[in-house]
Amino acid sequence: MSIQFEQIQILYNQLLNSVKEVKNYISNEDYDNAILKENYISILVQKINFLKKTVKLEDDELNILNEISNKIMEIENENISKLESSKQLVLQQIKKLNNQDKLSAKYAADSEQDGGSIYDYSD
Repeated sequence: MSIQFEQIQILYNQLLNSVKEVKNYISNEDYDNAILKENYISILVQKINFLKKTVKLEDDELNILNEISNKIMEIENENISKLESSKQLVLQQIKKLNNQDKLSAKYAADSEQDGGSIYDYSD
């Protein structure tokens, strides 16, 4: 196996580890760090794509990279499904809060006084 392949394999493994970190961040609802790690992942993907275009890989090398890529895709699909379910929960909570806000606004409007003073000096 060539040095170039080893470099690409290192990048693939870094990508796999980064995707696993994103999965952990999502599980812990640490979305800020997940986004930061996704930015790093996009840089890794660019590097991988560049190297794959410039390096001629053997079939066995491609098979190894495809195995790693399949693991990455599996974890990414899990991340997407977790985020989709979180999105649905957030949308439900927003709808609930909007309904409560409408209800509060309705009762607040009904309970407002027409003005005046509690002291009546007309006597």
